Amino acid sequence: MSGFKDFVQSDLSTFFNSSEFATSHAINGKEILCVIDESLIHERRLQSRAEAVDGVFSKEIILYVKTVDIECEPLRGEEFRLDGSLFFVEEVGHIGGVLEITLVANES
Repeated sequence: MSGFKDFVQSDLSTFFNSSEFATSHAINGKEILCVIDESLIHERRLQSRAEAVDGVFSKEIILYVKTVDIECEPLRGEEFRLDGSLFFVEEVGHIGGVLEITLVANES
């Protein structure tokens, strides 16, 4: 008998499908199907009390990737390359076989 977690795992192929939600990106040099969310991070940013420094702003994105597709779970503060751009890991969460990785890059 299959449980809820089994159904969630089988449904991941729907979300991580290049014809549906996912797109292929170079993550630390490896092409992986993932989902990038820049709108949710915008909402979180509006609720935060981050202070700006003149001439510097941060680019933030949330990256969703299947846990099995990433070789090693990233750690907070670690360097992370996405499509050749350097980011730093701000936060990592686990959601039913998916890693939710918040990435930050300082830009001027």
